[in-house]
Amino acid sequence: MYAVVLAADNQYLDKVDVLIKSICANNQYIKFYLLHEDIPKEWFIYIESVLTQVNCSIVNMNMVDKDCHYQSQHAHISQATYFRYLIGDLVEEEKVLYLDTDIVVTGDITHLFDIDLGHYYIGAVNEPHHVNQFNAGVMLINNALWKEENISEKLIRLTEEFIHTVNNGDQSILNMAFKDNWLSLPRRYNTMIGFDKVLEIENKQDFIETIHPLPIIVHYITAEKPWGQFSSIRLRETWWFYYALTWTDIIGKWKIFNYNTEMFLHYGNKKLFILTNTQNIAHIEELVIALPNSQFCIAAPTYFSSKVVALSKYRNVFLYPNILSLTRDRLLEECDIYLDINYLGEVDNVVEKAKEKHKIIFAFDETKHRDDAIYDKIIPIQNVQDMIEAIKRV
Repeated sequence: MYAVVLAADNQYLDKVDVLIKSICANNQYIKFYLLHEDIPKEWFIYIESVLTQVNCSIVNMNMVDKDCHYQSQHAHISQATYFRYLIGDLVEEEKVLYLDTDIVVTGDITHLFDIDLGHYYIGAVNEPHHVNQFNAGVMLINNALWKEENISEKLIRLTEEFIHTVNNGDQSILNMAFKDNWLSLPRRYNTMIGFDKVLEIENKQDFIETIHPLPIIVHYITAEKPWGQFSSIRLRETWWFYYALTWTDIIGKWKIFNYNTEMFLHYGNKKLFILTNTQNIAHIEELVIALPNSQFCIAAPTYFSSKVVALSKYRNVFLYPNILSLTRDRLLEECDIYLDINYLGEVDNVVEKAKEKHKIIFAFDETKHRDDAIYDKIIPIQNVQDMIEAIKRV
């Protein structure tokens, strides 16, 4: 799982929803940590219920008892943003991606975790008009190093000393702390939209971020946001696309992408294989009924009689008439137990092949086709309950 940390308050919860949807529309196996102090538990119950359907999860990190509260000089800087100081103390993963909540993700962010941070505290994108400073809205964090050097304490100490003199709140503090020890990341991982008008007025068009091709991480900086009623900010429509995207859309995408057919191949907690050339399979219907959570795969080199076909009414019975050798070998490979319980002859030396594959082999005394030594258990034909219990114990 890839650790992604967000920090927000209840007033920004709809923005958190949009960000999480944008990430999950383009990525799987994300473990979200949400740092907050006023988001209802019911929201976490709901969001967990949908995240599990796309192979993601979320951790409720309530910060109400944490001593990390400061007041910046900018009203648009949320108190919750300071909670990220404590990532080293709270998050277990050695590498963490922190994202501000005024962001949407339009592509794969998982390969960011392959970047070797070495001795750097973070990987980040430099501010477009301050080449020696990074923007702290997107940080790939070397959390192992944060833990080792107790970075949380350092950030708190710097904030207590300088919070009333710096211009950009916690971002200024983070730049002070990591001044010469951060790795520059490509701009597509934090394309900042919001200063455009100011830069145009100042005749600094060269600093305006390119949006072609569409950046992987779009960051709507400054107080002008795409959800404002009359905002003319670029890529406004991208934020609203993810706002309108439903979880049904996202879940459906990954269902198709993952193309999982296992539900049609495997049933229950055990797979039992029988290869027969006769309809006479000892106690088969009793076993099927008594073991509803076991999958019975019954195969034959010929067509089945109506007696065997009738077993298909049970949801845990799968029939393979005229079986191909490749399918036979697959079923033998996948099975937990081979049941040598058919009368007449052994088919295709299947018992010997099961033994070669180190499969568990059970038989009734009247149906076994090999010497006793080859079987894990031989049960008297009249003791069907003993066979049932033996299968349950596997």
